[in-house]
Amino acid sequence: NAEYMGSSVRRNPFGDAMQQQRSLVPEVPPSRFQYNVGFGNHFATEAKAGALPKVQNTPKVCPFGLYAEQLSGTSFTSPRPTLARTWFYRILPSAQHNNYQRCPDVAFAPLEATPPNQFRWAPTPFPSEPKTFVQGLSRVSGAGDVGTKAGMNIIQYVCNVSMENSAFYSADGEWLIVPQQGALVIQTECGLIEAAPGFICVIPRGIKFAVRVEGPSRGYVCEVFNGRFRIPDLGPIGANGLANPRDFETPVAAYDSRDCPGFIVYSKFMDVFYQYEQVWLSLSLSLSLSLSLSLSLSLSLSLSLSLSLSLS
Repeated sequence: NAEYMGSSVRRNPFGDAMQQQRSLVPEVPPSRFQYNVGFGNHFATEAKAGALPKVQNTPKVCPFGLYAEQLSGTSFTSPRPTLARTWFYRILPSAQHNNYQRCPDVAFAPLEATPPNQFRWAPTPFPSEPKTFVQGLSRVSGAGDVGTKAGMNIIQYVCNVSMENSAFYSADGEWLIVPQQGALVIQTECGLIEAAPGFICVIPRGIKFAVRVEGPSRGYVCEVFNGRFRIPDLGPIGANGLANPRDFETPVAAYDSRDCPGFIVYSKFMDVFYQYEQVWLSLSLSLSLSLSLSLSLSLSLSLSLSLSLSLS
């Protein structure tokens, strides 16, 4: 459940072609998921009726015993027009995991000095062994420095199996995913997205997601270190050219309440891949711990109050 400026998927990249080219516009297949329409909008959506607090972002007790967490896309004091943040209401807190460790499955090749020659490359062949989206990531090129938050990465993915009991997020920048072959079903913290060739998908920095595929899949990722993707200004071409906000869709809230022992979360930080294992407690145990903690705090508060009154 989230109130957010979240992940967006391009609905129809050819929707604003010139009138004489309308016959070239491909038919957009119906999606199996629901979306809110718009780019950079504020949405409030809940996967279970009554899960969103109505007055406060972080009430003392959230509905259904959920945990309130905020994911910041900009600094806390940013001007309102540029402010980006997501409020999640989770079954279990995201910080409940063990320590990060270096990931042995993925390694980016370091950027080397590029000679001034022309380059081209053939499509990367599909692997013969099972490989997930994260395991199939490789850097094609890049510019700038991730440490100073200036520059970008061009990444290619090649995979043939879905991410089961695992997820991934980039702490380095926003991702623009461009499928070239094979449709992707992307399960994000904000909801479900379907992205086939002809679509693009934007995943904000820090949003965890898992990629499911139905067969060999290949495509590209543009990762930007500084700022966020936005729709370009129109200039002299007028008010109705290029992409419009209605061409983008944001998923509605969804959740997965399965207990998944051994669930791995991959993280890309400073161009290095790490991983940690999510620690799973049963929902009843988590709620009982929260209740016990609340009772202990109430008891401590009442004892302190009695002591101060006695001293007075």
